[in-house]
Amino acid sequence: MKRNVGNKDGLIRIIIGGLALAFFLFVTIQDELVRDILIGISFYTIVTGTVHYCPLYLFLDVDTRTENPLRRKRHRRKKMHKAATKA
Repeated sequence: MKRNVGNKDGLIRIIIGGLALAFFLFVTIQDELVRDILIGISFYTIVTGTVHYCPLYLFLDVDTRTENPLRRKRHRRKKMHKAATKA
């Protein structure tokens, strides 16, 4: 499971999902099915924000993570070190 939700996106999902969940839990909605669906969607946004993985983003080929150039350099350096030690 590769992460495809960035930190900012995840934080926004957690905040909006939490607010929506609190709203739908405490507001009286006549139709219980609609209420349960809205609570489920709110819970889904909280979970996807927490684990930084969204199956819908995978289907749409979206990745909101920012590429960190320092991380890329460290990874490249590790590869070069492994190649040098093998030779």
